[in-house]
Amino acid sequence: MDPSLNEEDLYLEDKDVVFIDSEQWKDINELEGDEREEVGAMDLASDEEEPVEPADKVSSSGKEGYFTYMLENYSKTTQSKLASPWRDVGGYKWRFLIFPRGNQTKTHLSLYLECGGPVQSLQCSWAAHIFSQSAKFNLVCINQEDSSKNIVKNAEHRFTDNESDWGFKEFIKLDTLQRPENCFLVEDSVIFGAQVTLVADAALETNFFSYDSRKETGYVGLKNQGATCYMNSLLQTLFHLGEFRRAVYRMPITVSLDGSHPEGLTYALQRIFYDLQYSPTVVKTKKLTDSFGWDNTDAFTQHDVQELNRILCDALEEKMKKETNQQNTIQMLFEGKLLNYIKCIHVPYESTRVESFYDLSLNVRGCADIYESFEKYTEVEIMEGDNKYRAEGYEELQEAKKGVKFLTLPPVLQLHLKRFEYDFIRDMMVKVNDKFKFYETVDLNQFVDTTAAEEQGIDVESNNYVYVLHSVLVHVGDVHGGHYYAFIRPQPLSDPSTWFKFDDETVLKADKTQAVDDNFGVGGDEDESPDKKALNDGLGPIPPPKLKQSMVRRFVNAYMLQYVRVDKVDEVLCPLSDDDVPVQLREQFEKEKEEEARRKKERMEAHLYCTVAVATEANLLAHKDLDLIGLEGMDSFKVRKTSTLKDLKMLLHSKKLVKDISSVRLWKCSKSHRNALRPQCLLANGKDDHIITDTSEGVHNGVYMRVPYAGRESMLDNTRLFVFVEDLLVMDGRSVRAKVLNEKSLTGNYSVVLNSDEVFLFFKYYTPFPVPMLSVVGKQLMKLRDTVGDALAVAKEFVGIDEDESVFIFEEKLGRKIPRLNDMSRNLMSCELKHGDIIVIQKVPPAANDERVVSLQRAGGRYLPTFLEYIDYLWHRIEVEVRNAKDPLGPAITVELSSNDSYDNVRRRIANRIDSTLDPEYLRFYPPQLYTPGPRNYPITPEERHLTLDGILRLDSRTPLPRLLYYERTRYPSSEYDHKEEVLVTYYERNEDDNNFGNKVNMNGEEEHRLGRSMKEEEEVEEQQGVKSETTHFAYLKHFSVLIARDLTFHDLLRLVRKYLKLDDSIPLRLLEVKGHLIIRMISPGEALRFPTYPHDRLEVRVERIPSEELKSDTRDTVLVPVHHICKENRYVRLPELFGIPFVMRVSLSGESVSQLLRRIGEYLKAKKDEIKTWKLYEIRDGLFSSLDDMDKLWNPEPLSDDRGEFSVSLGLEHKDENAKRWQSPFPKPFSDKPLKIRG
Repeated sequence: MDPSLNEEDLYLEDKDVVFIDSEQWKDINELEGDEREEVGAMDLASDEEEPVEPADKVSSSGKEGYFTYMLENYSKTTQSKLASPWRDVGGYKWRFLIFPRGNQTKTHLSLYLECGGPVQSLQCSWAAHIFSQSAKFNLVCINQEDSSKNIVKNAEHRFTDNESDWGFKEFIKLDTLQRPENCFLVEDSVIFGAQVTLVADAALETNFFSYDSRKETGYVGLKNQGATCYMNSLLQTLFHLGEFRRAVYRMPITVSLDGSHPEGLTYALQRIFYDLQYSPTVVKTKKLTDSFGWDNTDAFTQHDVQELNRILCDALEEKMKKETNQQNTIQMLFEGKLLNYIKCIHVPYESTRVESFYDLSLNVRGCADIYESFEKYTEVEIMEGDNKYRAEGYEELQEAKKGVKFLTLPPVLQLHLKRFEYDFIRDMMVKVNDKFKFYETVDLNQFVDTTAAEEQGIDVESNNYVYVLHSVLVHVGDVHGGHYYAFIRPQPLSDPSTWFKFDDETVLKADKTQAVDDNFGVGGDEDESPDKKALNDGLGPIPPPKLKQSMVRRFVNAYMLQYVRVDKVDEVLCPLSDDDVPVQLREQFEKEKEEEARRKKERMEAHLYCTVAVATEANLLAHKDLDLIGLEGMDSFKVRKTSTLKDLKMLLHSKKLVKDISSVRLWKCSKSHRNALRPQCLLANGKDDHIITDTSEGVHNGVYMRVPYAGRESMLDNTRLFVFVEDLLVMDGRSVRAKVLNEKSLTGNYSVVLNSDEVFLFFKYYTPFPVPMLSVVGKQLMKLRDTVGDALAVAKEFVGIDEDESVFIFEEKLGRKIPRLNDMSRNLMSCELKHGDIIVIQKVPPAANDERVVSLQRAGGRYLPTFLEYIDYLWHRIEVEVRNAKDPLGPAITVELSSNDSYDNVRRRIANRIDSTLDPEYLRFYPPQLYTPGPRNYPITPEERHLTLDGILRLDSRTPLPRLLYYERTRYPSSEYDHKEEVLVTYYERNEDDNNFGNKVNMNGEEEHRLGRSMKEEEEVEEQQGVKSETTHFAYLKHFSVLIARDLTFHDLLRLVRKYLKLDDSIPLRLLEVKGHLIIRMISPGEALRFPTYPHDRLEVRVERIPSEELKSDTRDTVLVPVHHICKENRYVRLPELFGIPFVMRVSLSGESVSQLLRRIGEYLKAKKDEIKTWKLYEIRDGLFSSLDDMDKLWNPEPLSDDRGEFSVSLGLEHKDENAKRWQSPFPKPFSDKPLKIRG
């Protein structure tokens, strides 16, 4: 069941039948030791001799019975367990198992019901002890004075020969039982009762894990991936359509692009059907959903089963249509045709349209059964009054009849019951749980108009539309979630009483009541079966209360029905044989099964193998970073953990990684936190007869080898081994360099055995030019008595440095502290050097003023003079993503920096990365916003420039640390921004001439001839100068910023703007203070500059060219009024989210009508008349909106409010924002909002 379904709610009323606190019922098989033997023991010989008496009451069907048992002399009973005589209910033996003093409890009496199997017959006595029967039962402790005070507990169980008893360990408290006033123990006797109802396995709500669906029913279930029950139910329904399955098998196999294996929706569905037909266990659907293009969120998102049916069949039909020799089975099985018609009543006109359908959606609400739904589907609607029809060729609207006629119905009729609908009162989707009857056989001939079909030229395949019910898809739950399962009748004609319940992994036998009657829903008369009536009419002297099913049935009802036409049953539902599966397909499936079995075997035997990753001399020399060997490019092999060292050498020899197994040493390596390797010790202690996973640490140098903490985990992990192959014939060091160690040159074979006074060292060389580089130059087996000077001599010989040249020598360690080896006389043992340690040398670096250093830094390089600076840089190295602050979603560049870099260093390196000719002084940066994507609204301040890069990235205090910066190219050096104020300026010029406006660039109205420079090049130049141009159909704008001293006036600002834009002094301009999409006030040029008091906020000014028509007109009786653009959904908000480019227009002080204002605004914005009709005008005063609905009413503006030039009132134009971008939540969408789609 899907997690969204609340099982507690479904079975709420079941709790009413328990009169005392309900204890968990318990299987007697849970007893331990001798008690289990005592309870579960059954003497078969004695059982055969013991007679079986009939039950006290039995229903007419014989499947339900009631019997009692009196336990006498209760207080004198010394036995721990008692069994009552066998009673016959439904042909099975039943009895009580009673523990008078409790079973594993000392406070309660324990009571169980035991099944002894079928009543034995002489023909097969052994059959009584191999059985399986499900039952629901009530156990009763009878109150001998007042039956309303009985203790009743109910349960259900699948009784088998292995689990033959079930009941309650704590049935009734001993204290309650023994009190005389409770009347349970009267005259030292207790009376127990049991009501047993035999049911099909599908009727049980309890899961049983030992159930074998294939063995019990012949079918298997489908694995639920999380919420795929709707898909599983549909797949089972389609699988049981033999003709559909046969068609799927016949579809061609789609092969992957590389031709290695089949793939795609078709093949995945073929595999599902094949496994359902032959697999002995549950079938998995992961490959099918992968072919859909689904991920895990899709698997945990429940969708509508009818929607999936349409999408899946459409996808299959499209694939069938592409195959010329493939019959369109989808169309043949599911397609029906209907006629939509509109027929005028008073004139001879009729409109018809033939449509195909693959399923039908029937109304549930207001319909008693399936026939009423079809009547409602085909009922005629009278189009009259306001709903009259406009017939072609007639001027007047006509009264007409509108309806639907079925022309043909398909062989397989899929009916979707509309259980979900929108409730307008509650403003939400609800589930319709009304009672809706459907039948095992339906006659739909009355709804098919064969005459109309012939008139439309439709071939009528059948004249008898009688259908039998094949499957019922059931939905459990409500509109918020639930669970799907299916009841299927494989052979509705030859075996009409056999139903099966397909509930994900489980397949159970069912009957008509469970498949049909129990899924009608709730409402109307709740009819009881004759058996139930007979049982309630006096089955026992005190009949136990029945389970109340109304709460369950309220949520459980049929959602989809599948009928098969009677004359097509044999063809559509014919069973498939082995020959119906193409040989190629079967061979491919069997091949995959063998491969899956092989992989399964490998997984089961994985603990016997380990992976050996092998590095050679080539891997060593190719590594240019810390440690010795990178993980890239290594050869890997799987070997048994019990393999010996010699076995591994032979394997490497066969792979041509080793030339001579007698001249190699294999070193076991440890992995550092940088994912690089270092040899640590000889593999298997260097002994050919030892196994390679030997974890014992060899003794060398007189002490146990020490493994650093970072590598200890990889050293002890025997599932993956890292091995370095030391070839003694290559770079051995015991030849020409032997003189350095004062040893004689060796000849002949080299010994692979290490002496206790030897240590295996590696040598590297560091150089800072042209880029910092660290390279392996050699390896050497040295004596512990050798000195640092000896090691230095070896390193110099590897590099080719003169013996007299001064160098620095270091030991490369895993941590940040790198020791410098200065004492040349110190021996290697005192330096605590061990196998795999690294000696680094470098020449004395040049001074910072050296020409090479200056050239490197000028080119944007980083000068790391010594190995110590190089290590420090590696520890602090980070990659920072850099984006343009004006285009935060545009392309990004990645720059390698150090977290210790200063602001100036960061700026210099980023500038060089953006453009090698860019002066870093014309660059400034913005850290990212804290909660929303994009840059902060103000740049890094002078105080923040003293921080390192790490401090700058931590300005928003986010975890994990963001590695993102935004840059802006400025018009002025960044130093000028520290003592001047930045003003954001927008130059605005209205488009007064559509023809010449596109050619206008210079602000004097002179036409510019663009010679040698494209528009794109101009935009790039402007962007470099910090200018952004914007053109609309009614205005031309330029956005830029200027720096100005705080003690100047707006007149000075205007002078700077004219100079920057090359505007003549004769061009009339006005100044407006704006904030985003809002015009705040009119600015007088003589005013002193007034900047925002909020820190880091910047003054925004619009410099607007006064239109020529305004200059020519008389403006004495007019006033400027701002017009703002507002969205419909925001008009009631006190501070609305405005959009677009606001503007000012002159309005007569004597007032203008609303319609006149809209017309003038439309002319200003160059809008179409149809668009203007959709607009609405508002008066905005103090942030509040007042609708101007009366088009003829005069609206009177107000003059500027005070000397500050603030607008006391403005107009708001409500219309659609065409450029609006839908807000995307930073949080993932709920699963339920994800659309159902097959993307594969």
